[in-house]
Amino acid sequence: MIDRELHERLRERFNPDGSQLRRQQLRMLDMLKTFDAFCRRHGIRYWLSSGTCLGAIRHEGFIPWDDDLDVEMLRDDYRLLLRHRAELAELGIPLQDHSSDEEYIAPYPKLRDLRSELKEIHPNDRWYAMKGIYIDVFVRERVSRFSARLSHILQYGSYRITRQCDRRVRSFMKGMVYHAMHGVIFPLLGACDRVAASSAVVRHCKGSGFYSELSLSQIFPLSEALFEGHRFPVVHGADAYLRSCYGDYMRLPQLDNIRPHYSELTIY
Repeated sequence: MIDRELHERLRERFNPDGSQLRRQQLRMLDMLKTFDAFCRRHGIRYWLSSGTCLGAIRHEGFIPWDDDLDVEMLRDDYRLLLRHRAELAELGIPLQDHSSDEEYIAPYPKLRDLRSELKEIHPNDRWYAMKGIYIDVFVRERVSRFSARLSHILQYGSYRITRQCDRRVRSFMKGMVYHAMHGVIFPLLGACDRVAASSAVVRHCKGSGFYSELSLSQIFPLSEALFEGHRFPVVHGADAYLRSCYGDYMRLPQLDNIRPHYSELTIY
């Protein structure tokens, strides 16, 4: 962890107690604690990823300026999560995907808070039914680099061609595009991946736009790290993982270049 005095100075600058960002972070923490208990109850393996993992290792909590939270899991664990998704809604953190929100066509789901509303910088969330504070749930699976790149191009194109103002046209286009991608194109790419991609390496799911590789031996057995006073799962090789993502991850970025993910936020 970085020097405690430095960490407190960063907190005072970016997320002091009572600030809107700190309130958002604490809401995400409540969601994560609920999700963690849910996963432990059902034997679902997941881990903190990206900036959330970096925060756990470098700050033992949120990076002071971070306004999102990321977790990852393997495809098999995600299938198990889907079997119990009704419970997530009962717990107040419903899973947002195309089946629960027809406007949502991203390839990975979000857990949503129902007592807040945010407006993101990008326009994809304009018509979403659920707009609360969220946790991104990234799914990793056996994906070749070719599939990762091609599916990213197709997914990006799907966002552009479905930005229609007329709701009926938009609904038709999104339904057609989503089912074509997930019912035909992605399964075909998946069949190729079973031949071309290593079974010991997993990437983010097709269409996600992320290409980082993780070996299963780097993920398992999962370890734990302290995050905001609670212990949550992280990959077994957290140091190697963070170095592959960020290089010298203990070095702070240029703080004047920090930009939020959203333009408006209301917390109820």
